Amino acid sequence: MVNENLLFLDLELSKKNIFTFLAPQMGRLTEKPLTIEDYSIQLSTLDIDMIKLTALHKKLFIQMPLGFKINKIDGIFGLEGEGEMLLDLVMECNIDTNFYLTTKSELIDFTWTKEPKVHVGVLTLPAATIGDFLIKCIKEDLFINLDQKIAETFDLRSTILTQLAKVEPNIMVYSKPALYFNFELVSLQTTGFRDEDGRVHMHIWAEIASKISDETIVFEQTHDPSFHWIDDDIKATNQEVQLQLSYTGLSKVIKQSINGAELGGKSFDIDTVHIRSTSFLEIKANIFQPVKGIITITGKPVFDEQTQELNIQNLNIDINAENFIYKLSSPIIEKIVTNKVNSLLPLNIASLIKPYITKIPSISMFDNIIHLQPTFNQVIIQKFEWSPTHLTITAALQNAEVDVTL
Repeated sequence: MVNENLLFLDLELSKKNIFTFLAPQMGRLTEKPLTIEDYSIQLSTLDIDMIKLTALHKKLFIQMPLGFKINKIDGIFGLEGEGEMLLDLVMECNIDTNFYLTTKSELIDFTWTKEPKVHVGVLTLPAATIGDFLIKCIKEDLFINLDQKIAETFDLRSTILTQLAKVEPNIMVYSKPALYFNFELVSLQTTGFRDEDGRVHMHIWAEIASKISDETIVFEQTHDPSFHWIDDDIKATNQEVQLQLSYTGLSKVIKQSINGAELGGKSFDIDTVHIRSTSFLEIKANIFQPVKGIITITGKPVFDEQTQELNIQNLNIDINAENFIYKLSSPIIEKIVTNKVNSLLPLNIASLIKPYITKIPSISMFDNIIHLQPTFNQVIIQKFEWSPTHLTITAALQNAEVDVTL
């Protein structure tokens, strides 16, 4: 599954958190002594710092130290001894398209770090026999329970949907004008686990539907998120975001920008602004200064995808003044406004909208354990659409990514 609309996430898996989860499972082995023939063996977990973790694709490779003390149960002469071993564990993780996680854990080997050593008495059991016995007990007790515990504990789908539902909708990214950010998860793709500088990472590419708008919405997760394993890294990622502005909102922006401003030595004051888009764009406003009447600006917006610039073809500015005195000065005001508009054209749309997109705040999830702060290199405009009620700009954020640590 390859999609160009993707956000790259570098997820670092904390070894401490993995070991914290494994520790209680290993601790179960130490709850009661094991019996072989007439010997009692008490297992003990060793220093967590001695544990080593590596990873490749769907597998986690864990080297875990385990100590034990051995005592003679019956007989005239007692026996006391001890030993240490290093367990080589492998945990294969699989996540299906519905985010259902299953694991298959295996003990693939062990090595003695301290062969059984007797302090008191004589040990008649060979080290190989003790090792085989311990491995058999660990396999029977630890791994079946470990995989069951993971299946019961990690409901990824429910967790992800619950956390997404907790994210507040309509996150304000700009105040003047008021702009709101909303997003929903579509899918996740990954090549699996990998080692990077002694740390375990998972590279994830997230497909996210996102929108910045001047209108608040009642948010619902309309997509059914899916999960996919892929073979190779996706080299370039572009996160698509829509900037949707209502004509009502644009009218407010125009008023705020123009009122009190001076053009050609004239102070401008306008009231109601109406925007209409058909085969051309029409902006009509009541003007009170420097003349009193109605100003109408018409033209055909043309966006050049190569230069990323917006121009206005067949620009026409007309002022319908209320009285004879105003009508005399209307052509002068029309020329002033025309010169000002032409001086602003063509508009580089990417540079205009970038400040709004960079204001997307950090999004906290999992009770503030995870903070998502997207970054990107460049804004590329893909579409520029005028509908009867809205202006919609579709932009691609090049090399968009998020660093996440668990």
